[in-house]
Amino acid sequence: MRLLVLDGQPGWSPALIDRIAASGLDLFCCHQSEEAQQRLQEESSSSPIDLLVLDLAVAALARSRFVNWVGQQQLNLPVMAVSSRLDEPSRVALLESWADDVMPKPLSVPEFVARCRALGRRQRLRLEQEQQRTPLTRLSHGAIAMVVEEHQVSLGDQPVELTPREFRLLEFLLRHPGQIHSRETLLEQVWGEYSSFELDPKTIDVHVRWLRLKLEADPSAPALITTVRGRGYRFG
Repeated sequence: MRLLVLDGQPGWSPALIDRIAASGLDLFCCHQSEEAQQRLQEESSSSPIDLLVLDLAVAALARSRFVNWVGQQQLNLPVMAVSSRLDEPSRVALLESWADDVMPKPLSVPEFVARCRALGRRQRLRLEQEQQRTPLTRLSHGAIAMVVEEHQVSLGDQPVELTPREFRLLEFLLRHPGQIHSRETLLEQVWGEYSSFELDPKTIDVHVRWLRLKLEADPSAPALITTVRGRGYRFG
């Protein structure tokens, strides 16, 4: 593992750094937040840092700026806080805000190394799970946004509740914007290949009307799902 330590002044002793390094961890110690930021930017393109260690001996303002900068950069790195003054309320506050783990000083090197490795394992597992996760299908048109796998539709920043059939009809329309679809085609694509023979085509008219009520600014004068006389419906 590669650790970036922001330790303030006077910093961690060479003896402590050597003992940690002897356990198989690579340490890069910085005394200023600007130096740590630069190091993170440089390392991200070559061999990335695995864990940030923030010694609370760093001045409060510099510490706050560094934590905010890490969040803004979306570095997605676990952060451990260490301090010689860590009572229970302080530990709780750190864990509830930005720290993934906390350790008291003086450091127990075996425990410190074990905690770093545990954070690294959790980080690797989380990254593996994200890589294995099936990408979500997102469809959109104007202010309408749909996440297919999660059965979610929103209009602007407002969620829209759709029945399963309304959802499937809207999904088909979102996948084929600008095209004209006959009622028979929509029945076959949304209700199933035999439904165009078994269901009244007016079923489509009913569901289109419901979609218009939920999505159109003026359902009486639809601009999103329009009727093409004698041919069917066009979306967008």
